[in-house]
Amino acid sequence: MSLPDNQLSFSQEFPRRITVLRFPLLLLIIAIHASHGTQLPELEPNSFFNSVFWRLFSHSAVPFYFLISGVFVTFKLGDMESLSCRIFYRKRFFSLLVPYLLWNSIMAVPHLVLPLLFRHSPLLPAAKFPKYELWDVLLRTYGLNGELPINVPLWFVRNLMLFCILAPFLVAPLRKLPVWATLLIALALDLVPPFSGLSYFFLGMLLGLRKPDLGWVDQGGLLWLGLAAALPWLMTLAPKCQFVTIDGNSLRWTMFCFFSALFFFAAGGWLLKAGRFILSWLTRLGDGTFFVFCLHAPVATTLTRIFIHLAGNRVSPTWLFLLNIVLTTFLCYLVYGALQRFASPLFAMLNGSRPSRRTLDLDSQTPPRT
Repeated sequence: MSLPDNQLSFSQEFPRRITVLRFPLLLLIIAIHASHGTQLPELEPNSFFNSVFWRLFSHSAVPFYFLISGVFVTFKLGDMESLSCRIFYRKRFFSLLVPYLLWNSIMAVPHLVLPLLFRHSPLLPAAKFPKYELWDVLLRTYGLNGELPINVPLWFVRNLMLFCILAPFLVAPLRKLPVWATLLIALALDLVPPFSGLSYFFLGMLLGLRKPDLGWVDQGGLLWLGLAAALPWLMTLAPKCQFVTIDGNSLRWTMFCFFSALFFFAAGGWLLKAGRFILSWLTRLGDGTFFVFCLHAPVATTLTRIFIHLAGNRVSPTWLFLLNIVLTTFLCYLVYGALQRFASPLFAMLNGSRPSRRTLDLDSQTPPRT
Protein backbone atom coordinates (compact mmCIF):
# COMPACT_ATOMS: atom_id res chain seq x y z
CA MET A 1 0.00 0.00 0.00
CA SER A 2 1.48 3.33 -1.02
CA LEU A 3 1.89 6.17 1.44
CA PRO A 4 0.08 9.50 1.04
CA ASP A 5 2.09 12.24 -0.63
CA ASN A 6 2.58 14.07 2.66
CA GLN A 7 3.63 10.99 4.64
CA LEU A 8 7.11 9.51 4.60
CA SER A 9 8.08 5.99 5.56
CA PHE A 10 10.01 5.30 8.76
CA SER A 11 13.29 4.88 6.85
CA GLN A 12 12.73 8.32 5.31
CA GLU A 13 11.29 10.21 8.27
CA PHE A 14 13.58 8.93 11.04
CA PRO A 15 16.85 10.23 9.52
CA ARG A 16 15.28 13.63 8.81
CA ARG A 17 14.17 14.04 12.40
CA ILE A 18 17.50 12.91 13.81
CA THR A 19 19.35 15.34 11.55
CA VAL A 20 17.61 18.31 13.19
CA LEU A 21 17.80 16.75 16.68
CA ARG A 22 21.56 16.20 16.76
CA PHE A 23 22.46 19.66 18.02
CA PRO A 24 19.68 19.98 20.66
CA LEU A 25 20.60 16.53 21.99
CA LEU A 26 24.26 17.56 22.10
CA LEU A 27 23.33 20.51 24.34
CA LEU A 28 21.76 18.08 26.80
CA ILE A 29 24.96 16.01 26.83
CA ILE A 30 27.05 19.14 27.41
CA ALA A 31 24.73 20.07 30.29
CA ILE A 32 25.66 16.83 32.06
CA HIS A 33 29.33 17.77 32.30
CA ALA A 34 28.78 21.51 32.64
CA SER A 35 27.03 20.74 35.92
CA HIS A 36 29.97 18.91 37.48
CA GLY A 37 31.12 20.79 40.53
CA THR A 38 28.30 23.31 40.18
CA GLN A 39 25.87 23.20 43.06
CA LEU A 40 22.52 24.93 43.19
CA PRO A 41 22.18 25.96 46.86
CA GLU A 42 19.22 28.23 46.14
CA LEU A 43 17.23 25.25 44.87
CA GLU A 44 16.05 22.19 46.75
CA PRO A 45 18.00 19.01 45.87
CA ASN A 46 14.84 17.39 44.53
CA SER A 47 13.53 20.50 42.79
CA PHE A 48 11.94 20.32 39.36
CA PHE A 49 14.87 22.04 37.63
CA ASN A 50 17.60 20.25 39.53
CA SER A 51 16.41 16.68 39.30
CA VAL A 52 14.25 16.44 36.19
CA PHE A 53 15.64 18.85 33.62
CA TRP A 54 19.24 18.90 34.77
CA ARG A 55 20.01 15.44 36.04
CA LEU A 56 17.39 13.12 34.57
CA PHE A 57 16.30 14.76 31.33
CA SER A 58 19.83 15.50 30.17
CA HIS A 59 20.98 11.98 31.02
CA SER A 60 18.06 10.47 29.09
CA ALA A 61 19.65 11.78 25.88
CA VAL A 62 22.36 9.12 26.22
CA PRO A 63 20.00 6.10 25.92
CA PHE A 64 18.30 7.88 23.01
CA TYR A 65 21.69 8.15 21.27
CA PHE A 66 22.11 4.38 21.63
CA LEU A 67 18.63 3.87 20.17
CA ILE A 68 19.49 6.15 17.24
CA SER A 69 22.70 4.20 16.64
CA GLY A 70 20.82 0.90 16.63
CA VAL A 71 18.40 2.19 13.99
CA PHE A 72 21.12 3.47 11.67
CA VAL A 73 23.28 0.38 12.08
CA THR A 74 20.28 -1.74 11.09
CA PHE A 75 19.65 0.46 8.06
CA LYS A 76 23.24 -0.28 7.05
CA LEU A 77 22.91 -4.00 7.66
CA GLY A 78 19.41 -4.34 6.22
CA ASP A 79 20.63 -5.36 2.80
CA MET A 80 23.58 -7.68 3.36
CA GLU A 81 23.85 -8.33 -0.37
CA SER A 82 25.06 -4.79 -0.97
CA LEU A 83 27.05 -4.43 2.25
CA SER A 84 29.32 -7.20 3.48
CA CYS A 85 30.32 -7.55 7.11
CA ARG A 86 33.89 -6.78 6.12
CA ILE A 87 32.90 -3.40 4.69
CA PHE A 88 30.66 -2.70 7.69
CA TYR A 89 33.46 -3.39 10.16
CA ARG A 90 35.95 -1.41 8.10
CA LYS A 91 33.72 1.67 8.21
CA ARG A 92 33.20 1.30 11.96
CA PHE A 93 37.00 1.06 12.34
CA PHE A 94 37.46 4.54 10.88
CA SER A 95 34.30 6.11 12.31
CA LEU A 96 34.60 4.79 15.88
CA LEU A 97 37.88 3.06 16.77
CA VAL A 98 40.30 5.58 15.23
CA PRO A 99 38.64 8.60 16.89
CA TYR A 100 38.36 6.70 20.17
CA LEU A 101 42.09 6.00 20.25
CA LEU A 102 43.07 9.50 19.10
CA TRP A 103 40.85 11.47 21.46
CA ASN A 104 41.85 9.42 24.50
CA SER A 105 45.53 9.63 23.56
CA ILE A 106 45.30 13.41 23.25
CA MET A 107 43.47 13.63 26.57
CA ALA A 108 46.11 11.53 28.34
CA VAL A 109 48.91 14.01 27.57
CA PRO A 110 47.77 16.87 29.85
CA HIS A 111 46.79 14.39 32.56
CA LEU A 112 50.33 13.05 32.48
CA VAL A 113 52.24 16.33 32.13
CA LEU A 114 50.31 19.04 33.99
CA PRO A 115 50.33 17.38 37.45
CA LEU A 116 54.13 17.26 37.21
CA LEU A 117 54.38 20.95 36.27
CA PHE A 118 51.68 22.43 38.50
CA ARG A 119 51.30 20.51 41.72
CA HIS A 120 48.26 21.11 43.92
CA SER A 121 46.69 23.61 41.53
CA PRO A 122 42.92 24.05 42.08
CA LEU A 123 42.49 24.38 38.32
CA LEU A 124 43.73 20.85 37.66
CA PRO A 125 41.48 17.79 37.66
CA ALA A 126 41.98 14.91 40.04
CA ALA A 127 44.97 12.71 39.28
CA LYS A 128 44.11 9.98 36.79
CA PHE A 129 47.40 8.09 36.88
CA PRO A 130 48.50 7.08 40.38
CA LYS A 131 51.22 5.05 38.70
CA TYR A 132 53.22 6.21 35.72
CA GLU A 133 53.90 2.71 34.48
CA LEU A 134 53.24 2.27 30.76
CA TRP A 135 50.83 -0.64 31.09
CA ASP A 136 48.74 1.09 33.76
CA VAL A 137 48.65 4.28 31.70
CA LEU A 138 47.45 2.44 28.60
CA LEU A 139 44.74 0.53 30.46
CA ARG A 140 43.50 3.67 32.20
CA THR A 141 43.65 5.84 29.07
CA TYR A 142 41.50 3.57 26.94
CA GLY A 143 39.20 2.30 29.68
CA LEU A 144 40.41 -1.30 29.48
CA ASN A 145 40.77 -1.81 33.22
CA GLY A 146 37.10 -1.72 34.14
CA GLU A 147 37.10 2.06 34.56
CA LEU A 148 35.88 4.80 32.25
CA PRO A 149 38.30 5.97 29.55
CA ILE A 150 40.39 9.05 30.26
CA ASN A 151 37.99 11.07 28.08
CA VAL A 152 34.98 10.05 30.14
CA PRO A 153 32.08 10.53 27.65
CA LEU A 154 33.82 8.21 25.21
CA TRP A 155 32.56 5.23 27.22
CA PHE A 156 29.62 5.66 24.84
CA VAL A 157 31.88 5.09 21.83
CA ARG A 158 33.59 2.15 23.55
CA ASN A 159 30.27 0.42 24.21
CA LEU A 160 28.95 1.32 20.77
CA MET A 161 31.95 -0.37 19.15
CA LEU A 162 31.15 -3.56 21.03
CA PHE A 163 27.49 -3.37 19.99
CA CYS A 164 28.49 -2.84 16.36
CA ILE A 165 30.63 -5.98 16.50
CA LEU A 166 27.57 -7.93 17.67
CA ALA A 167 25.06 -6.22 15.37
CA PRO A 168 25.49 -8.37 12.22
CA PHE A 169 24.82 -11.48 14.29
CA LEU A 170 21.65 -10.00 15.82
CA VAL A 171 19.86 -9.09 12.59
CA ALA A 172 18.60 -12.60 11.75
CA PRO A 173 17.33 -13.43 15.29
CA LEU A 174 15.60 -10.05 15.56
CA ARG A 175 13.80 -10.68 12.28
CA LYS A 176 12.37 -13.94 13.63
CA LEU A 177 11.61 -13.00 17.23
CA PRO A 178 8.09 -11.71 17.94
CA VAL A 179 7.98 -8.09 19.04
CA TRP A 180 6.80 -8.93 22.56
CA ALA A 181 9.77 -11.27 23.10
CA THR A 182 12.19 -8.63 21.82
CA LEU A 183 10.73 -6.04 24.19
CA LEU A 184 11.04 -8.41 27.15
CA ILE A 185 14.68 -9.08 26.30
CA ALA A 186 15.34 -5.35 26.00
CA LEU A 187 13.70 -4.71 29.37
CA ALA A 188 15.79 -7.43 30.99
CA LEU A 189 18.95 -5.98 29.44
CA ASP A 190 18.04 -2.57 30.82
CA LEU A 191 17.32 -3.70 34.35
CA VAL A 192 20.37 -5.98 34.55
CA PRO A 193 22.66 -4.61 31.84
CA PRO A 194 25.84 -6.48 30.88
CA PHE A 195 26.87 -3.25 29.16
CA SER A 196 25.27 0.15 29.59
CA GLY A 197 23.13 1.13 26.60
CA LEU A 198 22.76 -2.35 25.12
CA SER A 199 18.99 -2.48 25.66
CA TYR A 200 18.43 0.80 23.79
CA PHE A 201 20.71 -0.24 20.94
CA PHE A 202 18.73 -3.49 20.84
CA LEU A 203 15.45 -1.54 20.62
CA GLY A 204 16.93 0.66 17.92
CA MET A 205 17.75 -2.40 15.85
CA LEU A 206 14.17 -3.61 16.34
CA LEU A 207 12.82 -0.28 15.06
CA GLY A 208 15.22 -0.31 12.13
CA LEU A 209 14.08 -3.78 11.08
CA ARG A 210 10.34 -3.39 11.68
CA LYS A 211 10.10 0.21 10.43
CA PRO A 212 6.86 0.92 12.30
CA ASP A 213 4.51 3.82 11.68
CA LEU A 214 5.33 6.27 14.46
CA GLY A 215 2.77 8.88 13.49
CA TRP A 216 0.98 8.25 16.79
CA VAL A 217 3.98 9.64 18.64
CA ASP A 218 3.28 13.09 17.24
CA GLN A 219 -0.25 12.94 18.60
CA GLY A 220 1.14 12.83 22.12
CA GLY A 221 3.12 16.04 21.74
CA LEU A 222 4.01 17.53 25.09
CA LEU A 223 2.18 14.69 26.83
CA TRP A 224 5.35 12.56 26.66
CA LEU A 225 7.42 15.30 28.26
CA GLY A 226 4.79 15.76 30.95
CA LEU A 227 4.69 12.04 31.74
CA ALA A 228 8.49 11.88 31.92
CA ALA A 229 8.67 14.94 34.16
CA ALA A 230 5.83 13.74 36.41
CA LEU A 231 7.16 10.20 36.85
CA PRO A 232 9.83 10.97 39.50
CA TRP A 233 7.30 12.95 41.51
CA LEU A 234 4.53 10.36 41.27
CA MET A 235 6.89 7.63 42.44
CA THR A 236 7.60 9.52 45.66
CA LEU A 237 3.95 9.00 46.63
CA ALA A 238 4.48 5.26 46.88
CA PRO A 239 5.43 3.94 50.34
CA LYS A 240 9.16 3.53 50.95
CA CYS A 241 9.93 4.98 47.52
CA GLN A 242 12.66 7.58 47.47
CA PHE A 243 12.98 10.22 44.78
CA VAL A 244 14.16 8.63 41.56
CA THR A 245 17.82 9.09 40.79
CA ILE A 246 20.04 8.19 37.86
CA ASP A 247 21.95 5.75 40.02
CA GLY A 248 21.36 2.06 39.45
CA ASN A 249 18.98 0.41 37.04
CA SER A 250 15.30 0.58 37.82
CA LEU A 251 11.99 0.35 36.05
CA ARG A 252 11.40 4.01 36.93
CA TRP A 253 14.47 5.09 35.01
CA THR A 254 13.49 2.86 32.08
CA MET A 255 10.04 4.44 31.92
CA PHE A 256 11.54 7.92 32.17
CA CYS A 257 13.83 7.20 29.21
CA PHE A 258 10.91 5.71 27.26
CA PHE A 259 8.75 8.83 27.60
CA SER A 260 11.77 11.07 26.96
CA ALA A 261 12.51 9.20 23.73
CA LEU A 262 8.92 9.68 22.58
CA PHE A 263 9.23 13.38 23.33
CA PHE A 264 12.54 13.66 21.45
CA PHE A 265 11.02 12.03 18.38
CA ALA A 266 7.97 14.30 18.52
CA ALA A 267 10.25 17.32 18.98
CA GLY A 268 12.08 16.33 15.80
CA GLY A 269 8.78 16.60 13.95
CA TRP A 270 8.19 20.08 15.37
CA LEU A 271 11.67 21.23 14.37
CA LEU A 272 11.12 20.04 10.80
CA LYS A 273 8.27 22.54 10.59
CA ALA A 274 10.56 25.43 11.50
CA GLY A 275 11.75 27.89 8.89
CA ARG A 276 14.47 26.99 6.43
CA PHE A 277 16.92 29.36 8.12
CA ILE A 278 16.61 27.51 11.44
CA LEU A 279 16.76 24.12 9.73
CA SER A 280 19.88 25.07 7.80
CA TRP A 281 21.66 26.04 11.03
CA LEU A 282 20.48 22.94 12.87
CA THR A 283 21.84 20.86 10.00
CA ARG A 284 25.19 22.67 9.93
CA LEU A 285 25.62 22.52 13.68
CA GLY A 286 24.55 18.89 13.61
CA ASP A 287 27.55 18.13 11.41
CA GLY A 288 29.88 18.86 14.31
CA THR A 289 28.10 16.93 17.03
CA PHE A 290 30.47 13.95 17.10
CA PHE A 291 33.57 16.16 17.22
CA VAL A 292 32.08 18.42 19.91
CA PHE A 293 30.87 15.40 21.86
CA CYS A 294 34.44 14.09 22.00
CA LEU A 295 35.87 17.48 23.02
CA HIS A 296 33.25 18.98 25.32
CA ALA A 297 33.96 17.24 28.65
CA PRO A 298 37.47 18.59 29.32
CA VAL A 299 36.38 22.05 28.19
CA ALA A 300 33.26 22.07 30.38
CA THR A 301 34.97 20.71 33.49
CA THR A 302 37.91 23.12 33.08
CA LEU A 303 35.53 26.07 32.77
CA THR A 304 33.72 24.88 35.90
CA ARG A 305 36.96 24.90 37.90
CA ILE A 306 37.85 28.36 36.54
CA PHE A 307 34.40 29.73 37.40
CA ILE A 308 34.57 28.36 40.94
CA HIS A 309 38.10 29.72 41.40
CA LEU A 310 37.34 33.21 40.07
CA ALA A 311 33.72 33.77 41.05
CA GLY A 312 33.42 31.80 44.26
CA ASN A 313 30.02 32.49 45.79
CA ARG A 314 29.68 35.96 44.25
CA VAL A 315 27.78 34.71 41.19
CA SER A 316 24.71 32.48 41.08
CA PRO A 317 25.76 28.89 40.32
CA THR A 318 22.71 28.62 38.06
CA TRP A 319 24.05 31.36 35.80
CA LEU A 320 27.51 29.81 35.83
CA PHE A 321 25.98 26.50 34.79
CA LEU A 322 24.12 28.07 31.86
CA LEU A 323 27.15 30.19 30.90
CA ASN A 324 29.29 27.05 30.94
CA ILE A 325 26.98 25.37 28.41
CA VAL A 326 27.15 28.38 26.08
CA LEU A 327 30.93 28.85 26.34
CA THR A 328 31.69 25.14 26.02
CA THR A 329 29.55 24.88 22.90
CA PHE A 330 31.12 27.99 21.36
CA LEU A 331 34.72 26.99 22.11
CA CYS A 332 34.26 23.42 20.87
CA TYR A 333 32.71 24.55 17.59
CA LEU A 334 35.51 27.11 17.25
CA VAL A 335 38.08 24.31 17.45
CA TYR A 336 35.93 22.22 15.10
CA GLY A 337 35.93 24.97 12.46
CA ALA A 338 39.62 25.77 12.87
CA LEU A 339 40.79 22.17 12.50
CA GLN A 340 38.42 21.57 9.61
CA ARG A 341 39.95 24.52 7.76
CA PHE A 342 43.61 24.42 8.74
CA ALA A 343 44.32 20.76 9.66
CA SER A 344 41.91 18.76 7.55
CA PRO A 345 43.80 15.40 7.70
CA LEU A 346 43.86 15.44 11.51
CA PHE A 347 40.29 16.71 11.58
CA ALA A 348 39.10 13.85 9.37
CA MET A 349 40.60 11.26 11.71
CA LEU A 350 39.25 12.93 14.85
CA ASN A 351 35.81 13.26 13.27
CA GLY A 352 35.70 9.67 12.08
CA SER A 353 35.70 10.66 8.38
CA ARG A 354 32.08 11.74 8.70
CA PRO A 355 30.57 13.59 5.71
CA SER A 356 28.92 16.99 6.03
CA ARG A 357 25.20 17.52 5.60
CA ARG A 358 24.96 21.08 4.37
CA THR A 359 21.25 20.99 3.51
CA LEU A 360 18.17 19.08 4.54
CA ASP A 361 15.77 18.27 1.70
CA LEU A 362 12.33 18.93 3.12
CA ASP A 363 10.41 17.98 0.00
CA SER A 364 12.15 14.90 -1.33
CA GLN A 365 10.27 11.62 -1.17
CA THR A 366 13.37 9.58 -1.95
CA PRO A 367 14.95 7.65 0.93
CA PRO A 368 17.94 9.48 2.42
CA ARG A 369 21.38 7.94 2.55
CA THR A 370 21.90 6.30 5.92
